[in-house]
Amino acid sequence: KVAIMPFYISSSVHNKVSDVLTNQITSNIIKSAKFAVLDRTYVDNLSQELGLIDSDQVPLEQKVKLGQKLGADYLVVGVIHEADGKTEVSRNSSTGESSSSSSASFVVDYRVIVVGTAQITISDTVMQEVDFSSIKGSSEVVIRKLLQPIALEISNAFIASKYPNAVVKPAATTKAEKPVDNKDWKKSDLKQDGGGVK
Repeated sequence: KVAIMPFYISSSVHNKVSDVLTNQITSNIIKSAKFAVLDRTYVDNLSQELGLIDSDQVPLEQKVKLGQKLGADYLVVGVIHEADGKTEVSRNSSTGESSSSSSASFVVDYRVIVVGTAQITISDTVMQEVDFSSIKGSSEVVIRKLLQPIALEISNAFIASKYPNAVVKPAATTKAEKPVDNKDWKKSDLKQDGGGVK
């Protein structure tokens, strides 16, 4: 059994980024059909009830204690240190036309803990910069697409550590996502103090 804990966030990162990333990792591990994944609500409720994990500074022993209470074999824990968006505007000196490109950068630390032995079997940092100039959709759709490669990297590293030939492939874009101009999306959707995702 695997418990994917909500990824902690630095003070400037919006809570929605953690929710989306945690949900995507959970979904990917479920799709692998190699592990039983504990229900996210159950994990969240028990961790809050016990008050065992309330920051990324909690000692390993406390995390293992929560894993034991959950009945988990593995815990996936992490911290999102950075989630930042930027838009660069350039002007063509010949034509006078301007164009813009948008990108987001992420820095995520994660660890996999074996509850029975309190061993950390994976400890890694994922750093990615993603161009989202061509991604269309609401702010939530854009955030999901930006975080998808990070979630895949984390979930595939976990799956491959136990089953080397099993990986999850990226999900295809669904037709239900109606393209809209991503000019409505702004970098503040990644930041806690910028109003965030509605």
